[in-house]
Amino acid sequence: MEWLDRLLDLQGVEREDALQTICRDNPALHARLVHLLAAAEAVESSQIVGQPVIEALRTSGHATTSPLASGQSVAGYRLIQELGRGGMSVVWLVERVDGVIKRSVAMKLPLFVVTSQTEIERFMREKDVLAGLTHPNIARLYDAGITATGQPFITLEYVDGMAITSYCDRQRLNVRERLQLFLQVLAAVDHAHKHLVVHRDLKPSNILVDAQGQTKLLDFGIAKLLDDPTSALQLTQLGSAALTPLYCAPEQVTSGPISIFTDVYVLGLLLHELLTGRLPFPTNEGNAPSLAQVMAVLSRDSPTRPSDNVIDDGTANNEVAIARRVPSARRLKSLLQGDLDTIVCKAMQLHPTQRYSSVESFAEDVRRYLANIPIAARAPGIAHAGKLFLKRNRNASLAAGIGIALFGVAATIALHQYRESRANETRTAAIRNFMFDLVNDVQPSESQLQAGTPITAKQMLDGAVVRARREFAKQPRLQGELFGELGRMYGRLGERDIATQLLNESIPLLEASAPQSDPSLNKARAHRAQSLLDANDLEQAKQWASQAHSSCTQTNIDCAKARAYANTVLSQIASYEGQSEESLSAMRAAVRDTALAFGEHDKETAVALTGLAVLARNAGHLQEASDAMDRALQAAANQSMAIADRNDMVQNMAVLDLDMGRYEAARTHLTGLLEQSLPPSDRALHLRLLANVLNAIGDPEAALAKAEAAIALRSALPLEAELFFARQARAQSLALLDKPEAQTEMQTVIAGLRSVGRADNSAAALRARRISSEVHLRLGHTQQAHDELQSVVKALRSVTGNRDLELGLALDLLGCALRELHNNAAAQAAHDEARLYLQNQLPTDHPFLLRNTLYREATTEHREGFARAAARTKRDLAPKSIWRDLIDTQLDRTLCQTAQRSSCILVL
Repeated sequence: MEWLDRLLDLQGVEREDALQTICRDNPALHARLVHLLAAAEAVESSQIVGQPVIEALRTSGHATTSPLASGQSVAGYRLIQELGRGGMSVVWLVERVDGVIKRSVAMKLPLFVVTSQTEIERFMREKDVLAGLTHPNIARLYDAGITATGQPFITLEYVDGMAITSYCDRQRLNVRERLQLFLQVLAAVDHAHKHLVVHRDLKPSNILVDAQGQTKLLDFGIAKLLDDPTSALQLTQLGSAALTPLYCAPEQVTSGPISIFTDVYVLGLLLHELLTGRLPFPTNEGNAPSLAQVMAVLSRDSPTRPSDNVIDDGTANNEVAIARRVPSARRLKSLLQGDLDTIVCKAMQLHPTQRYSSVESFAEDVRRYLANIPIAARAPGIAHAGKLFLKRNRNASLAAGIGIALFGVAATIALHQYRESRANETRTAAIRNFMFDLVNDVQPSESQLQAGTPITAKQMLDGAVVRARREFAKQPRLQGELFGELGRMYGRLGERDIATQLLNESIPLLEASAPQSDPSLNKARAHRAQSLLDANDLEQAKQWASQAHSSCTQTNIDCAKARAYANTVLSQIASYEGQSEESLSAMRAAVRDTALAFGEHDKETAVALTGLAVLARNAGHLQEASDAMDRALQAAANQSMAIADRNDMVQNMAVLDLDMGRYEAARTHLTGLLEQSLPPSDRALHLRLLANVLNAIGDPEAALAKAEAAIALRSALPLEAELFFARQARAQSLALLDKPEAQTEMQTVIAGLRSVGRADNSAAALRARRISSEVHLRLGHTQQAHDELQSVVKALRSVTGNRDLELGLALDLLGCALRELHNNAAAQAAHDEARLYLQNQLPTDHPFLLRNTLYREATTEHREGFARAAARTKRDLAPKSIWRDLIDTQLDRTLCQTAQRSSCILVL
């Protein structure tokens, strides 16, 4: 068993050399170790001492694969170099044989061929798992399948990196830097859990870090699908889960139920190793721990604390500390005591329900530690809370402490905070009583009683303003706070003028009676910025929001709210100015502060995450948008939300469904919204989005009707960009119907967006120019389309931020124009480059990628290839879709000789 431990830590040539030495000295031991290694590393093997899968495969008549060599082709990929192997599979660095995609990827191949459906499902499960996991810190799945000879394969993102433990040591990362890197791992595992997947094999070799310091989670080969009944039936009949002995949870050893708590435990184990350089197992004379020692630790009621695993004397122990940029082991031990010990031990509790309830809560405590905020896993004492306060306010504390004893400063701060707290409590109680009395006192008038008319929200607010003026005239700070909150409420009701008036009264009252850092003052400033933004006064709005953001630097909940409101406004302004990355950065900060102020599972957090999803989507970060919407839906679960906010979430899900090619899902969401009684502005938006969906599925007549209805509604409302987005949808429908007025409409759209403040390099403006070029192409204005598309592509290349999706769509259109101009070589190059950009953002079965395949086949004049690709594309098209006619026209040359030229241009 000790030899097995050593061999499991070795890979490739090192393991082979060790096995050869054992074979020479002890053939019987060699045979048994080979047998156990196969069992330990098999995807569905029993536990270490159970029946090995390799034996089951042998007795069931499996054929093994033939040897693989560099240069050999498998499933259209050329093998370049073996990267590693285990008991059941080998991983190769490969590239596409056809050279269409100039990118090296990793290919995972089992060491046997499959002969039954159950066995196919067993290996293909990893493909199904990875296909549903798209996260920056998870290796992406590119392709998967089974060759004609029965050889399964999976191609994945190739990660040129090293194990996270080795990376941290080589880069000599300190404790805080290691925690920040560890947060990336937690984010990846949390994403998997939200997709109901437990990894079950987390270990350093499955968590690589690349040269840019980005982690990548690998190998979901033994992942468990929590919502898949077959994961407990067919797919595990050959044995229970495989495991790596040094990185497993107690329930994996005792055959207990596997859940998200299993990954939480192993993540705690990994964090223990990152902090101390050791696993929490005893060792014999510096050797790796034996299995018996591992089992003993896993059966303990209390896990080993990281600080207890740091020996504070000896050169070797000091080297561990120095590798973490700590001067000595004694100092490292002291650093780990307290919160870090608590965090690791909380994750590594013997009983799963005593661990962190989720990876997100684990990550939240890590973030709290890094921010010098008391962690949730430990009730802070007064001294500890004071110590953290001083850390958070280090500069201010040092300045105030010149010439004064530290204790005196802390006492002064504590006294001030106490008085401030009592004052806040008094004001809070006054406001609570004020609101209670307001609701209690508001009664309908006699005329309202006779007519049965209910009291409106505005009438209640009007009454609140009267009461605030009367009762708090001699309490300017309290009155200012009330005016600020009431101004925000009026703003949410759309009463902008009254909101502005109250906020203009609130801010001077608070500036005269409260410090510049006061949360209520800065919330009022942020609300004033929002009202100015609503009035299209971007410059003044930016000044007020910036002042609110920079002034409220405290870590309390109210300041977090003020910063969240301010960052939301700054994000909107940056978006209007075409600064998509700045807009995203501000909104990410707004989400963090909103979650801090209201909690992760709160409707306010759900609303903020929905806003982040919109901005990420508009900036081309579709995966971030999808992740944000997943978090928003989770935050909104079981929450009572305003109908408008809930509808906003459904609307944004529809937009993402449209972006991701899930057209029927998008249509269902939007149809449901349109069945409700909604304000004209919302109804116009939903009609416009539905027009986009109908255009995408090839039904321009229905799309035109929806776009016209949206324009009619928007025309009666204040002038905003949404009117021009609706006209853009109308132009696309007209172009699909070969109507020349489509181009005039697009020129109106481009000019209109400029008139409402959208910069020429903004996402909306560049998208409009790309669609204008598409309209030219559909109408047969090929040279004009070509010239405009070259300009659009150049602009997109020069704009900072992620424009992969928009650039991919523009390049595909440019390829179509080049094809019509008989420059097939340049057209093919444009389509190939477009595919690279589209693959960065879209799933492999997205309609845009299928369309790209059609374009490339049309460019090469491969009619048979075109027909095959067309058949796949047509499979999901609506029966009356115009795309069917266009595809069939391309397949029948005689039609192009008699039809109008525009009907023979393949632009889907």
